[in-house]
Amino acid sequence: IYDESPKQNSVPFEGIGNLLEELQDKDVWLAINSNRTTDSIKYFTDKFLKDIDFLLIEGHNENYPSKPSPIGVNRILDMANVKTDEAIYIGDSKTDIATAKNAGMDCVIVTWGYGDEKAYNDDYPVAVVDDILQLYDALNINYF
Repeated sequence: IYDESPKQNSVPFEGIGNLLEELQDKDVWLAINSNRTTDSIKYFTDKFLKDIDFLLIEGHNENYPSKPSPIGVNRILDMANVKTDEAIYIGDSKTDIATAKNAGMDCVIVTWGYGDEKAYNDDYPVAVVDDILQLYDALNINYF
């Protein structure tokens, strides 16, 4: 049913496109690791984030376990030839925290999306942010 719905209410969170463009302009490699199907993610990135050159979009794949398995993250890191201490995982849920922890990498949790108080009160994330400006701060990006 989900794949066949028009998803007219699904849009990126305010400011995300600008943040991704700024990161890309600073030569930061960007990737997506999700439990949604890759085709679904690509539909939205092609529609709303067409100027962003994602290194890899790693969606649900029946050949690999889903998050919180680190396999998707590890595939992204391997493709980029990047170590876990050179990357950061940004997510919105307890599953994202577990994924980052299982991959052995730092994570930032945003309070918009699917998250809940359990994720926000977890000790593992290096930051929990409430808005896009705090996310810029957490990533040490000068936005002025």
